[in-house]
Amino acid sequence: MQRALLKEQKMNALLADLSPKALAMLERSVQKTNFHGSSSQGADILLSVSRCLLNGRPMRAKAQQPPSSLTPLQKEIFAPLQPFLVVNPPFSKARGLIDRRFIDVLWQIVEDHLLAPELVAALSTAQRKAEQQQRERLSYDLKQLTGTLAANERALSSTKAPSNNYQREVEELCREVAPRLRRQIVEKGQLLLVELKKATPETRALRDLLEGTKGIAELEDAIAILNVAPKLRHVFAQLPPLVSRNHHLVNIEDCGPLTSLLKQQPDIAPFAAVLLHQRVGGQSATLFKLVQSLAKNTLGTEQETSKDACGLQSTSPLTAPFAEIGEFAFAMFESELEGALVWRNAAYAEIGFPQALEGVLNSLEDLSAAVAIEKHDKWALRLEKSRRALAAILREEFDLLISQMSVAMNARSIDDVLATASYKSALKSLRLLKLVRPLAHTVAMEAELEKTHQNLLRTLWQTNENYLQNSNGRPEQARAPTELKRERFLSFCENYLGTEKTEQMLTTTHIKHMFHN
Repeated sequence: MQRALLKEQKMNALLADLSPKALAMLERSVQKTNFHGSSSQGADILLSVSRCLLNGRPMRAKAQQPPSSLTPLQKEIFAPLQPFLVVNPPFSKARGLIDRRFIDVLWQIVEDHLLAPELVAALSTAQRKAEQQQRERLSYDLKQLTGTLAANERALSSTKAPSNNYQREVEELCREVAPRLRRQIVEKGQLLLVELKKATPETRALRDLLEGTKGIAELEDAIAILNVAPKLRHVFAQLPPLVSRNHHLVNIEDCGPLTSLLKQQPDIAPFAAVLLHQRVGGQSATLFKLVQSLAKNTLGTEQETSKDACGLQSTSPLTAPFAEIGEFAFAMFESELEGALVWRNAAYAEIGFPQALEGVLNSLEDLSAAVAIEKHDKWALRLEKSRRALAAILREEFDLLISQMSVAMNARSIDDVLATASYKSALKSLRLLKLVRPLAHTVAMEAELEKTHQNLLRTLWQTNENYLQNSNGRPEQARAPTELKRERFLSFCENYLGTEKTEQMLTTTHIKHMFHN
């Protein structure tokens, strides 16, 4: 599929400059050849491209621009930033994560303020060479199109990519200049940050480009990462696996090089946190437990008592730099919670919201246990805030559950928009209740969820009884709404009770036993 798309893009580039008359002649020539039984995949693509151009319709994908030396150079220079780039920044901004869109701004700053003149000249030369080779390639391929169909097919199947020699030259150039350029970016970038923070008139345009302090903070992080990348790469290459197949922490005693680096350079902690978070599979609770183990191995049984900015007592051994990694773990958990809540009113929320919330509840349970061990008041308060917010949302969902089920099952037809919306909302709440009930202690809702569970079973029982009584003797034309009600009722039962208990629900003999399960 990808190869065919590339061929299509190349043909589009080749034919784009032809006149409509030339395109029509080419199309008739190919059609005539096809008529005589010489059809091929290349001819089909050529016909498709020419017809799109004649009809003024855009292709599925635009023709790619000529290869530029900037792209491989950017990849080589910014390679240390790759683990820290995020497409969708987390809701709770944590230091060390960089918005992927910022790379374009960063490259503009590098070109305008941090690149040495000789490097700019080298890049310009490579770019001109690339454009010249691309023009020569297009000229050759267009000449091939004026020949026979066989020549057209050869041109299509063997259209030359940019010269391998050129690719090697660019790659060698990138490898040669990238380390030197990274050092230059760090040195000049640190001086530039000093000037930016002074907010002088000379730096106003650059501050506007960075959109205020947020962009400056990302620029500061990017420069810091480029500066510490060699040490981080060396240390993390020595780290053994940290999580077993059973998701248990392992090999903590072999993390000495990392803890030594953190003690020697505490400012490296935010970036180490990002890499550790990836090493443990993106699990915030696992990261928090990992940093607990690292801190205890480093500090032994000694615990320092201190007060944070709010005056709250803390007996946690997670002092700097380990506390910063703990803060990152909490920021990721809070971001995970906020991300899950986005699913609440999204399309297919009846599927996505319960699935997203399951991971949040597991993380909340694990973090609660870890924080209880540490007796860290500040983090305990943050967890309690998240727990209360989550409990309030769950109450809203479950308070409307019975009424939504009623509206959904009493619909006059399947086209009832309000009833359909209520049906989906009820499914979402049922799946949430089934998920949350075993973890009721995590959100401190044991009594409330048990009461909701019993009310739900009573409602299902009564609905089943009413259906059995009202369906007997009803005329055929009056059964359509009842069948829809029955269908949705069974859907509710299967989603909450499972198939086996739903089958029991079809008879009144076993229903009373379900109140005790």
